[in-house]
Amino acid sequence: MTEMPAECAALASLFPDCVRAACMRVQDAPLHIHDAELAFVKKAVEKRRREFSAGRCCAREALRQLGCNAGPIAQDHNGAPLWPEDIVGAITHSSTYAAAAAARTSHLRGIGIDIETVSRVSAAIAGKILTEPEKARLKHEADPHARQRLLALIFSAKEAVYKCLHPIAQTRIGFEDACIECDPSQSVIRIQLSARVRPVFHGLQSLPGRYCFFDDTVCAAVWLAA
Repeated sequence: MTEMPAECAALASLFPDCVRAACMRVQDAPLHIHDAELAFVKKAVEKRRREFSAGRCCAREALRQLGCNAGPIAQDHNGAPLWPEDIVGAITHSSTYAAAAAARTSHLRGIGIDIETVSRVSAAIAGKILTEPEKARLKHEADPHARQRLLALIFSAKEAVYKCLHPIAQTRIGFEDACIECDPSQSVIRIQLSARVRPVFHGLQSLPGRYCFFDDTVCAAVWLAA
């Protein structure tokens, strides 16, 4: 795999030191897909196949950095990647970039990563994904550009939360189950979990996370300690 593109190098610093991450441009991904993975995209158009390939390339690079076998990566009935037994990880892609992160289960119980193209996150989804505190925060953002970035960040963070928690809980994790608080001065996010899902995680109230912006792209990362 080629080196991580310079514009998204900040992605590597989003996670704790125990995590290995990789990122690449979707256009640079090979169209060749492992035979064991081909069934998941055999009916897909070329664009989707390249996005899939890019995500798998990033996942194998993250596994390689952990010293693991970087072979085919299957997926479950929900489309989530199936990692080696002692590994936890996540894959994401936009139309432009793909990324993956992985760690050993001795360090983390869950990982979530999500990439979104900022300008393509529609304002129409705000009413569907935002909690009341998030709506208030968005309403008080006067600058349209900053408001769009904030909306994209919240959406990306909630997608990352789902990827982190759903494989553990195997229950519905909705947009309303995570309220995103952000600190722009440090690129830090804090995710407050709803009362509905806290019992599933033994009373866990919040998750830590970080984010970065690059090239009309936002990437959010969250994790759950072992």
